[in-house]
Amino acid sequence: MGHPPDFRAAPADFFVVGASHKSSSATLRDRMFIEPGEEAALLGDLRARGIAEAVILSTCDRVEVHGVASDRPAAIRAARDMLEARLGATGGADDAIRAHEGDDAVRYLFAIAASLESVVIGEPDVLGQVKEAHARARAAGAAGPALDAIFERGYSVAKDVRTNTAVAEGPVSLANAALRVVRNLFGELSGVRALLIGPGEMGLLMLDHLRANGLDTLTVAGPTPERAASAAHAFAAHAPLMPLPRTR
Repeated sequence: MGHPPDFRAAPADFFVVGASHKSSSATLRDRMFIEPGEEAALLGDLRARGIAEAVILSTCDRVEVHGVASDRPAAIRAARDMLEARLGATGGADDAIRAHEGDDAVRYLFAIAASLESVVIGEPDVLGQVKEAHARARAAGAAGPALDAIFERGYSVAKDVRTNTAVAEGPVSLANAALRVVRNLFGELSGVRALLIGPGEMGLLMLDHLRANGLDTLTVAGPTPERAASAAHAFAAHAPLMPLPRTR
């Protein structure tokens, strides 16, 4: 499979800045979480600050900027500033926001796409999340030839990993793992009441699995009433009027 001519030059200018489940708490990532509808404006701001191309990857496991810039130190600072601003005056980033550069950043992206950086190794939904983030960045005019080459190569690597290793064997998703635990504890889920704290992507996927297996009564709580209410509406659940307190 061929790549654009500038693929070899791209890694030297490629970087990733953000917080993952390995460097930060779920509470901190939830405070930085970027909704898909916010991405276009934020990508525009990053490009205005000298980042030639960028993709925002915001999931339960990570909130990151993947970008290409000729002045990489300045670009890393701009991406970090954007993420820290989402934490507000309370801050809390400290060492949670980390940077990968050049070849290290490329290897890191490939590991994410192959679900080797997930909470549950082999999680099948991660590659789709990466592809969706890439597609949104392209639609916003923020991803171009350099990032396209790196991301497309990452998709190929992910396919090779899933095809040629045992990483994808068995029910490896976090949602499936949670379902097994719940069923071991309670047996049939009809009559069971559940509280979801923090309606992120993985939480919603777990709800989908639990609902499909008979869960009846559900309450959704989150840091903002809007996110909690949206998730509650999608799953015919209850959402309290008061948001959860924001903590570190």
